[in-house]
Amino acid sequence: MWPNRFARHFVGSSPTGAYRHLADDKAFAQVVTEDLQSANGDKHLRLRYSVDEVPEQQGPRLRQDDSYRREAELAGHGFARVERLAGNVGLLEIRRLALLCSYLVDEPTHLNDIYSRPDDSTTQFWTSSFVPGRKFGGRKPIYVLTSADTFSGAEELSYDLQQLGRATLVGETTKGGAHPTDRHRVGDHLVSVVPSGRSINPISGTNWETVGVQPDIAVDAERAFETAYRLALEHVLGIGVEGTRREVAEQARRALTELAR
Repeated sequence: MWPNRFARHFVGSSPTGAYRHLADDKAFAQVVTEDLQSANGDKHLRLRYSVDEVPEQQGPRLRQDDSYRREAELAGHGFARVERLAGNVGLLEIRRLALLCSYLVDEPTHLNDIYSRPDDSTTQFWTSSFVPGRKFGGRKPIYVLTSADTFSGAEELSYDLQQLGRATLVGETTKGGAHPTDRHRVGDHLVSVVPSGRSINPISGTNWETVGVQPDIAVDAERAFETAYRLALEHVLGIGVEGTRREVAEQARRALTELAR
């Protein structure tokens, strides 16, 4: 019933036997996570179940860079959907993040700092001067859709771009997880995820922990796409409707009409 020594020890040492009825490691990890977060409030703090056996770690922290890289390669590096909408509006659905902000600015830009408590050090993070292919640039408008489920790295993307004045956030206040973590193997299929630092935005001097990222335009998540698309179409019409832009402008007008129905 409890293949992991950690799990057996945890259940055996529980004064109330609160975890005794749980059937397996997956259920155990879920309930322990709920208990940890109810006491601590940090949504990054958790006990995570792994289907695959967790490798023995070398040193105090579990490194997963190689596996993360392989997963990213198999998932198109996070780009789940790329589409050109009517009116020459681009739509990106992103599940993982890599180099993205570097495409959205013209000059090297200070995005964020991470303070590491174990090392008592702070590391700065800047956009890259060079990226593969052409940059989107720092002038075209960007709309980032948020919901109450937007979390962690997706929140940082939203927050960084908002603080830079580079994007308009449309949707709901996000979940509120800003603390980077370390991972530790605690059993064959169990990993503890423990916050070990904090994000420090160079503009605000703080982060979005517990409070979430506040949208610039607050709407229900179900209406966020429609709202942002309308704003993008209005921008398209505002920069020209004659000459070579005539066809795109007509597409934008038709799309706005469809949204109004």
